Amino acid sequence: MSFIAMDSSKFRTHHGQHSATFTPAPTDHFLTIPQIHEFNAQHSPDHPLFVYVDDDGKEVIINVHEDGKLHPSSPDSDAQPLVIGILAVADTISYMCATVGIMLLGFAPFPISPRNSAAAVAHLVKATGLKHMLVSPDISMQRLSEEVAESLAKDNTEFDVLPMVDFEELFPSDDQEAPILDAPVRQFGAEEVALILHSSGSTAFPKPIRIRAKTFVQWGYYLSFGEVDFCDLRLSLQTAPVFHALGMMPVAFTATAGVILTCYKPSVLPVVPTPENFLTSLVATRSDVAYCVPAFIEAWARDPENIPTLQGLKAVIYGGAPLHPETGERLTKAGVNLVPFYGATEVGGIGVLVPKAKPTLDTVGYFSFSAQVDVVLRPQGGADDLFEPVFLESNPDLHSLNASTGVVNGHRAYETKDLVQRHPTIPHLWRVYGRTDDQIMLSTGEKTNPGPIEGILTLDPHVSAALMFGRGKFQNGVLVQPAPAYAFDPSDLERLEAFRNTIWPTVEKANTFAPSHSRLFKE
Repeated sequence: MSFIAMDSSKFRTHHGQHSATFTPAPTDHFLTIPQIHEFNAQHSPDHPLFVYVDDDGKEVIINVHEDGKLHPSSPDSDAQPLVIGILAVADTISYMCATVGIMLLGFAPFPISPRNSAAAVAHLVKATGLKHMLVSPDISMQRLSEEVAESLAKDNTEFDVLPMVDFEELFPSDDQEAPILDAPVRQFGAEEVALILHSSGSTAFPKPIRIRAKTFVQWGYYLSFGEVDFCDLRLSLQTAPVFHALGMMPVAFTATAGVILTCYKPSVLPVVPTPENFLTSLVATRSDVAYCVPAFIEAWARDPENIPTLQGLKAVIYGGAPLHPETGERLTKAGVNLVPFYGATEVGGIGVLVPKAKPTLDTVGYFSFSAQVDVVLRPQGGADDLFEPVFLESNPDLHSLNASTGVVNGHRAYETKDLVQRHPTIPHLWRVYGRTDDQIMLSTGEKTNPGPIEGILTLDPHVSAALMFGRGKFQNGVLVQPAPAYAFDPSDLERLEAFRNTIWPTVEKANTFAPSHSRLFKE
């Protein structure tokens, strides 16, 4: 079946119906994300796209019609799509505009994490056939690109280095002319690769994940299966890595739902996010929704003075890792609307974003599966409440996969290797519990998921790190590294016992969270 349009009759929320500045694009025929941005420029020219605060505290708003466009080359209109890499330390606005500009020309942008090694980047270049790469002018990225080129030269592989665009080029001052797109534009087919992202590469070289044009559009309309109208809401993008799906999905959100993105002031050397400057920016840009990894929320929660700011947000969305249960409970008690974002680059967003109802102490950290996804829940032996979600491409015009690990029930499927835990009394609610490949198998046949327990232990200020063990044993144990201020010689048995007693209340908290077979004992 060819992709024709999004079936908007299935949407739970129609964004922008009451907006004074945003007119949603039609869904009765296929438009790519760049085409939807162009539609918005024509029909919603006064709608805000980006917001940041200048050095003097003045709010700066960039409207849709001011969106800059990149023209790295002038291809023939019938040329095959090329892959153009982005290896850059750049501000959010410039990075996003470069990405959309590359797509607008019919090329496939490939944002590459600047944290990768030269060997990893070289692997990605060869794996994608990349021939051109935008590189930022900072010394670290210039050196990294040179090391990559030297490595590839041994295999007679090369790529052209293009200068990364900067903010002043895209959005010049009033007395300068804005760049004009004069290159022929090649339109994407719905099934063509429009964007490439890559896996984390934590256990091996990162792998490229190819995202088709129709799938990227589906990422944008993912918000339409939530319960809140996101149009005109200001979504914080200060800390979201733009080379990651967490940072790239909002590119689609702005097109389809009229979301407004808040960010740091653009600069040649981008602002390094900290919990302090992120919270300050949230307030200064009048953000409605915080969007970040849990580490920032954990840091904010330690200071009671931050709570009123978090209470004033419509939602605090976190993704990439679970939030510590204790932190979630404390903030929920204070009335903070915590929303877990469950998704993956291979399958897109798959948890409802955002529910109308705030979480309670009984439901914080839980999510429900979004209506457009088809999920099979595989039971895990030894636990009747733990399952591995497997996502099926049963309706590819509504939800398609970017990777497949096999066929389930006659459909392409992706096995996540995640573990989700069913709510004990509300069966449609789930929370991320861990990974199937992180399990510790005890001699009893019971399985322990160490991540949540280790996470609770490291919340204790006396603990620097914790590592559980016990595979093949009757029960679990844990290695605990004291924080530097509390370090001691472990052969000093008196201090060892005193330290164990000091952290024992935290161990008991972890035991409360863990199933009985996973609990830790003092001996």
